[in-house]
Order: sequence, then structure tokens, then C-alpha cells
Amino acid sequence: MKIKNLSILVCVLASMFSNVIAQNQKPKNVLFIGVDDLRPELNCYGESHIVSPNIDKLASQGVAFDNAYCNVPVCGASRASMFSGIRPTHEKFLDVSSRIDQDAPGTITIPGWFKKHGYISTSYGKTIHGHGDMEQDWSKEPFHDRSRDNPKGYVTKENLALMKKGDPKKKIGNSTEIANVGDYEYSDGKIVLESIKDMDKFVASGKPFFMAVGFRKPHLPFAAPKKYWDLYDRASLPLSLSPKQAKGAPKGAIHTWGELRAYKDIPRDRNITDLGEAKTRELIHGYSACVSYTDAMIGKLIDHLEAIGQRENTIIVLWSDHGWSLGDHELWCKHSTYDVSLRVPMIVSAPQFKKEAGKRAKGIVELVDLYPTLCDLADIEKPSHLEGESFVSLVKNPSETLSDDAAYIRWKNSDAIKTQDYLYTEWYNKKDGKYYSDMLYDHKNDRLETVNISKQPKHKEEVKKLSEKIKVKLEELK
Repeated sequence: MKIKNLSILVCVLASMFSNVIAQNQKPKNVLFIGVDDLRPELNCYGESHIVSPNIDKLASQGVAFDNAYCNVPVCGASRASMFSGIRPTHEKFLDVSSRIDQDAPGTITIPGWFKKHGYISTSYGKTIHGHGDMEQDWSKEPFHDRSRDNPKGYVTKENLALMKKGDPKKKIGNSTEIANVGDYEYSDGKIVLESIKDMDKFVASGKPFFMAVGFRKPHLPFAAPKKYWDLYDRASLPLSLSPKQAKGAPKGAIHTWGELRAYKDIPRDRNITDLGEAKTRELIHGYSACVSYTDAMIGKLIDHLEAIGQRENTIIVLWSDHGWSLGDHELWCKHSTYDVSLRVPMIVSAPQFKKEAGKRAKGIVELVDLYPTLCDLADIEKPSHLEGESFVSLVKNPSETLSDDAAYIRWKNSDAIKTQDYLYTEWYNKKDGKYYSDMLYDHKNDRLETVNISKQPKHKEEVKKLSEKIKVKLEELK
């Protein structure tokens, strides 16, 4: 009798053990969340006025990267580089119109690689920037959330009327919009609904999924439901701590923020400061409201993942394609090599790495590193063309750094490098390739980048060293 009971117990334990092994071997889903134009100005990165409880909660469940950088500060090129795993150079991934199928034909993208390894790969909202670019790499047609006659996603009668009156090629209204509507009237709400609907289908199919969900806000126009505007007191919102151009900054460091000037309520030939503090505060208020709106939509997405029992089997990565200037250095938008335009939030929450949850990693990582990192997190091989470095070791141990603790950035006719202590940029002549100007900021003592120290004699050797590192990296990419 005892032997019989013992045999039964052994069988039960063996079955339980087999189930645990099977669960651990089950491919993990990937929820790849992109947020357009998001600054790492969030409470999970330090005290902030921004109301973002869902992103902050995600950071508490994973590792937030303090020093994550884009490789080119414009959405089209940045996303093309990231999704392909290939760095931008002087010849490819140059601007907003960059496409993988044109600049790197034949390259298999992140979704294509996961699809090849048995995943259902799908796209919702703004993921790869160019419509139609590498669509063969998705398992189904990407979900595009906007119509051609309303590409900016307005909902108020005023802005819709302005667009009808405008140039058909530049249908655009005001830079801000407060609408007394529900969460699902704007694009990001529609993105959530479609994502949730498909998520249920994929879980029912039994196949692992790679879902790239690209939220549009806080991209211009700063349009969001009124309740998110109501979270903030405009008069008490903080203004930029570095509103003036950096002392000694070269002309190449400054641009005319044409992206913002395209809107009806923004002057084409005057600075926003000329309009008074009220306009500056309106724009900062709008940006903040949009971040909170997107944060709420991210919360709905992750809450549904938990509700259907998939949170413990899903890797979640949150990223932005570049930073954003809100009057910093007299600039708005991105399109510069200042830190505020290059640094992005990045959070990795992987169920197999719970020990370090809630910690912040100090090592420098780049968007081009995400492709190999995702492969390692999902335990699939990496394709041979990747030019980034997996940072899974930092997810396991946030106190570590990568072998080359630096980020390499390029924009227009400039190349830049970010190290732990410095951010250095040099500008070159497109005709002969010779460098003619540079700027260096000491991030240990001047994180706001108020003084360009590249011409100070005591920093001559540092400039030489960083310039050489850029040249070495460019040679590697030839």
C-alpha cells in the first residue's frame, strides 16, 4: 500500500516538474511599446511634475536605463536604424523620410526576425515610420490609426476647419487642442483598442506574439482629452532650466524648429519668447497633458495583458525614438545634438529577471542595441548583420556597463559621442569631409550644457580622444 502511494506521489511530482519545465521553455511574448518624442522627464527617473503612474509602475517592475540614447534625433531615421539594427551613417538613415527598404534593402527587421522564429509579429500605430516600409516582415497588415484627410488626428471643429482651409499638402491646425472627449476618440485610444482585440486572438491561437505598439503622443500637435489637461496647473509648471543658447555654442548647434512653426498659431519669423511666457506655458502644458494621456493608454494595455494571464510570460520594453526640447537652449522639437534631444526613456521588464526590478541602470545604451537585446531576452539567435550590442547583462545587473560605454549619434553634417562624462559633437563639410566646428559639454559639472568647453586648452586632449573614437566607429561602419 505504501509503495503504491509512493508511486502515485512520484508520478504527481514528476508531472508538476514537467509542467514547470514546459512553462519555462514556452516562448515569451514581446510587447514593444514606442512613445513618440518622449523625454525621460518622469518620476521613475527622478522627481518630476509629470503625472505618469503607469510608466512609473512599469519601471518598478523592471529596469529603467538612465543613459539611453537615440542614434539620430529624427523619427524616420531613428526608427529605421532601431528596427533594422543598423547604425546611421553619412550615407544612410539621414532624415525623417528614411526607409529601411531603400537604405538597407534585404535587411530583416526585428518583427521579421521574430516572425521567422515562430512569432506572430504585428504593428499598431507609429512603429516603423515609413508607410509600406518592410511591411512583408509583419504577420498581418499594420494597423494605421489615422485617415489621410486628418493626418494630425484633430477632433475639435476648430482645428478640423483650419485643416480644410489649408494647403492640401500641409493640412495643419493649431499646435494645441483641448477636447472634452473620451480616451478612445484620439489615435492612441484607437491603437489600444485594436491592440487588445488582437492580443486576445493571439493568446487563443497558442502562438507567441511580438506586438509593436507605437503611441503618437506627445508628438505635435499637443492634443489630448481635457481631463489630462486638468491634471496640471499651468501657472506652476516648470520652465526650462537652460532657456538660453549655450555660451560658445557653434551655429550648427541651433536650428529654427520648423516642425513647430508649421502650426497655425506659431509665428514663422519670431521666437516663442517674443509672444510672452503664456505661449511657452501653453505648450509645456500641452506636452505634459499628452504624456499623461499616453501613460493612461499604456496602463490600459498592460492591465489587459495581466487580466488575460499573460503578464508573467511577456517581455515588455518601453522606448522613445528621441528626446524633445521645450525651450531648452532657445530650441523646440528635436533635431539637435543637445542631450535633451538625444536622451530617451527606456524600460525593460522581463519576467525572468525579477531580482533587479525597480533599479536604474547607469550604463550607456543605444536604440540600435535593442534588436540584439530582444533576441537575448527571447532566447533566440541573433542575425549576423546587427551593429548594436546586447545589454541583457545590464538587465541582470544594472550596476554594470557595456564594453564600449558610449553612444554614437549623427545628425545632418555632424557626428557626436556621449560618454559618462561628456557629450561631444563635431561638424564636417559635406564636400570634402573635413571637420570645421565642434562643441563639448562636461556632464559631470554641467549637465544642462550651458558652456561649450571644446576650445578651452585644458580640454584639448579630451576633444582629441573623443574625435578619434568617432573616426574609429565610422571606419567600422564602412
